[in-house]
Amino acid sequence: MNREATELWSAALGAAGTVIRYGHWGRPVLTFPAEGGSAWDWESQGMVHAVGGLLEGGRCKLCCGDAFDSGDRGAYESWVIDQVAPFIHEDLGARRTSSPPA
Repeated sequence: MNREATELWSAALGAAGTVIRYGHWGRPVLTFPAEGGSAWDWESQGMVHAVGGLLEGGRCKLCCGDAFDSGDRGAYESWVIDQVAPFIHEDLGARRTSSPPA
């Protein structure tokens, strides 16, 4: 299964957060970890495996992001809107030029 981790800097947070993309094709699904969690939680808790058939079949891609619970909620929202969403949108654009899996 395709897995790619990316660090996205946020000036609002003053830190970089991790976003992990699982899958190679399909509708993006943005996930959030539990309070105080990390982008790796979905994999370590078995959730990526649970939807593995959908990921392998090109039905969806998971985009799992870090949580920033100790900081300003507005700064975290800014990171999601200003860095994570454009990252997902760019990833979709890059994938649209190739054909979906058979």
